[in-house]
Amino acid sequence: MRQSDEFAAGHLPGATNVELGTVADAELEHLPLTIMCGHGERAMTGASVLKGNGYDVDVLDGGPDTWAAATGQPLQTRG
Repeated sequence: MRQSDEFAAGHLPGATNVELGTVADAELEHLPLTIMCGHGERAMTGASVLKGNGYDVDVLDGGPDTWAAATGQPLQTRG
């Protein structure tokens, strides 16, 4: 649920980025999904849209920096 430049700056390894403006049309595997944004607001909105489209969705409390601090694992970057 992050902007492409935010995603490129640091994301969980193996993550797929779907910007909030395109989430209603996203074609994702129907597996349980965990989504995040920088702080949670966009992710909550995106989760609502995805749940309305039949996806099983959870929202990560926090963002990628929260995950990295909690796990001690580095974020992946592209740029």
